[in-house]
Order: sequence, then C-alpha cells, then structure tokens
Amino acid sequence: MIPEIPLPAVFPPNHNAGHSVIILLWTLFGASTLLVAARAYSKICILKRFATDDILMSLSWASTFVCSLTIQLAYHYGLGRHYEYISILSALALLKWAYMAFAFCVVGPLLGRVSFSLYLLNLIGNARHSLRYWLWSLIALQVLFNTGNLIAMYCICGTNLEIIGSPTTTCFHPSPLFRFSQSTGAVNVATDAFLTLAPTLLVFSLKTTQRAKIAAITLLSLSSLAMIAAVYRTLELHTVFAKDIWDFTYSIIPYVAAATVEQNVIIISASVPTVAPIYKSFVRRYSSALSSTSASSRQMSGDSAEIQHNMAKALGMNMPMLGNNVTITAGRLAKDSQEHILPLAELPAIKTTTHTKVEYAERDDS
Repeated sequence: MIPEIPLPAVFPPNHNAGHSVIILLWTLFGASTLLVAARAYSKICILKRFATDDILMSLSWASTFVCSLTIQLAYHYGLGRHYEYISILSALALLKWAYMAFAFCVVGPLLGRVSFSLYLLNLIGNARHSLRYWLWSLIALQVLFNTGNLIAMYCICGTNLEIIGSPTTTCFHPSPLFRFSQSTGAVNVATDAFLTLAPTLLVFSLKTTQRAKIAAITLLSLSSLAMIAAVYRTLELHTVFAKDIWDFTYSIIPYVAAATVEQNVIIISASVPTVAPIYKSFVRRYSSALSSTSASSRQMSGDSAEIQHNMAKALGMNMPMLGNNVTITAGRLAKDSQEHILPLAELPAIKTTTHTKVEYAERDDS
C-alpha cells in the first residue's frame, strides 16, 4: 500500500503544466509524420529503393506514435498537475501510462539513430572508407546501452505501481540505475555528434564543386539538432531520479518535454535528406531550363567516385565530377603522355601542359 501522502500547509496553484507539452508533442509528431510519408514516397516512387534504414525509420515513427499516445493518456489522468489535486487512483493510472511511455521513448530514438547510421553506410556503398567501421561500432554501442538501460530499469523497478510511486520505495532515486541512464545519455550525445561530423568527412574528399559539397553537408549534418535535444534530455534526467519527491506528476514535465523533442527531432533531421529527390523530380518535370545529361559519376573509377555517385543519387543532386590536370611531355626523353593517350617519341622537343576539367552529372532515371 502507498503510505499516507503528506500535504503542504499552503497548496500550490492548481494549473496543468502538461498542456504546453501536449501541444509541442503533437506539433512535432505532425512534422515527423509528414517527413516520414515524404521519405517513403521518395524511396518507393522515385528512387525505387526502400531499404533497411527506411524500415527502421518507419518503426521509429511507430514507436514515437505509441509514446505520444501514452503521454496523452498520462496527461488525461493528471500529468502536469500537482499531486495535491490528483486522486490516488488517477495517480496510479497516470504512473502506469508514463511508465509504459518510457520504453517507447527510448526505442524510438534508438531506431532513428541506427536508421541514419545505415543510411550513411549506404552512401559509402562498397567503397573502402574508415567511417564504415566507426558507424558499425556506434550502432553496436547504441543497441547495447539503450536496450541495457531498458532491461535494467524494468528488472530493478518491476511492475508494482504502488512501490514505484512511493518515494520511500521507488527505484527512481539517485542510484546506479540513474548513473547508467546518464551514461546512456552520454553515448547518445556522442553518437549524434559523430553523425553530425561523419557527412563532412565523407564529402570532404569528393572531387566536386564547393557548392555541391556545402549543399550535401548541410543536408546530412542536421544531426546537430538531435545532439542538442539529446543533451537537453540527459540534463533533465535528474527530475525523474529526484530524491523524496512526492510531486512527480508535476516534476517530470521537463523530462517528458525533452524526450518528446529528442525523438521527433531525430526523425526529422534523418528524413530531410531523403526527401530531396522529390524536389529534384518536381523541378525537372516542370522546368524546361534543366536537361538531363547522359554521363554518370560512375565513369570515374575509385572509392571516392563510388561515394559521390551514391550521394548524388540519394540526395537528388547534380554533383559534377571534377577531373585532374593532364600534363603531356614530348621530346627525345619522352615516351608516352602521362595519361598514355598518344605516342610522342617522334615529336619535337615540346612540353605542353593541358588543364582539363571534366564534369559529369547524375542522369535523371525518373
């Protein structure tokens, strides 16, 4: 049984701080839904490729939807109000839905981060790049820490809501579980930081124009927003694991808001790059000023060309492949040109340097 709840001498104002969180929740979820739908259209109808990363992002969206529903139900029973104005039965119902929401608020961001990591791995393709090993390592860390955190919480806390809801018996207090949750948050922040930096490392070595590089980095580095949200959520963990707090129905609102922002921002930031082909398809369809080219960046061999081809197709961008300088030396000491184009041994002593700029653009297959 829950022990007698202490009441203060002066009651706080009877208002609900959860109202603004609910508005924020469904606004962000609406944006996430539009982008996930646009992502599916882009991958299925334009690129003709619905891959594992898209499946995981769809599952992340579904998990976020369930999390949003459970938070809405918790709000219905008083989430955001001071405990003095909530009955015992309503408090237990609130706790049940909030306790359930916690799992989906962890699974959603986890699937979103793994999805974007696989998206970057698809850009690398078969190319030999060291980022491949880092990305797989981050995926393993994400799964290990986040699933470990969930298992530890439900094993330690159990399912007895009366025990969980009482500050004298709850597992939500400063403890090893709290420190492990903080460590998980730190891993999430580090993952988002790396996913922000990784596209820059990929694009930096490409032989294309500065304009194309800046556009690609801008689209692919939106994980910086997710990193900020992850920092916000990790800092608000103390409101969940506060000591001797009866007013948990009101005090956990900052954490609920942070969790809502994080999981939706991850979906949004990871899906924005995937909808770019929709814009390209629209422009090419209705603008006569643009024309398709018949050459592809695959005509330039090498790992860099592999990544550039994959990135241009995934982002729906024209990423011209800039060629190297060609130097031709002729005379008695010359045998062939550096590119082995012409035999020059019979020519007079002339040294000719030709600067050649070769541009390739991605063909529009749609």
